[in-house]
Amino acid sequence: MSSTHRPRLSRLILGAVVVYVGASVLVHRVIWPEQVPDDAYPIAGDVVDNPLSGERLRFEVGRADSGGAYTQMRLALAPGGSVPFAHIHGDVEETFEVLEGEVTMEVGGDPHQARPGHTVVVPAGAAHRPRNLSDADAVVRVTVRPPGQMDLCLVQLHGYFVSEGTDASTLSHFLQMVRFADAYDIYTDEAPVWLQRVAVAMLAPTARALGYDAYAPRFSSAAGISRVAAP
Repeated sequence: MSSTHRPRLSRLILGAVVVYVGASVLVHRVIWPEQVPDDAYPIAGDVVDNPLSGERLRFEVGRADSGGAYTQMRLALAPGGSVPFAHIHGDVEETFEVLEGEVTMEVGGDPHQARPGHTVVVPAGAAHRPRNLSDADAVVRVTVRPPGQMDLCLVQLHGYFVSEGTDASTLSHFLQMVRFADAYDIYTDEAPVWLQRVAVAMLAPTARALGYDAYAPRFSSAAGISRVAAP
C-alpha cells in the first residue's frame, strides 16, 4: 500500500469507529433502553447472601418505604469478610453505623477502625471498602441517600459473584463489569472516574449486544431473591 493511501485508510477506519460508537450509544440509551421490572428492586425483609465475600445483607427500608429518599440495610460481615473491591459511587452518599464488632473502613485509601457507636460517612465520589479483619462477626447499618440504583446493584453484583465466581482475569468478567458500571454508576478506584465513564459509555452497547445484561433475574435468584419474573 502506498504512503498516500495510508492516511485515507486511517481516516476511513476512524470514521467507521465513530459512526459505530455513536449509533450504538443512540440505540442503547435512547431507542432501546434496557427495561427493569418494578419487582426487581429489593424490599424490606429481602436478604442477600454472598458466602464468597462473607457478606449477608438484609434490607430494612426499601425505596418505596422512604418515598424514594433513601434505602437502609443491615450488613453482616463474617470474620475476614469484605466487600469484594474498593469502589466508587458517582451519585450516592453512604453512611456506615457499626452496631456490633469492629469494621475497618477504607475511605480514599485511608483505613478507619470503627466500633459500635461509630459512624463513617462516605460522600459520593469517594473510594471505599468495608472489611472485617477481626476474628468475630461484625454488623453495620448502611444508609444510602439518595437510593439511586444501588439497591438493585447490590442484588445483581452479589448474585453475579455467587453464580459466576470472582475471576477478574477474563474478558467475560470485564464485559459484565462494564454493564454494571454503565447501569449502576459504580467504578473501581484504579483509574479516574471520568475516564472510566467515557470507556464504559463506548463499550456498554457492544457488551449488551454480546448478551451481557445489567439486570438478570438469574442473578437475583443466585443472590437469594427469587420472586422476580423475567421482564
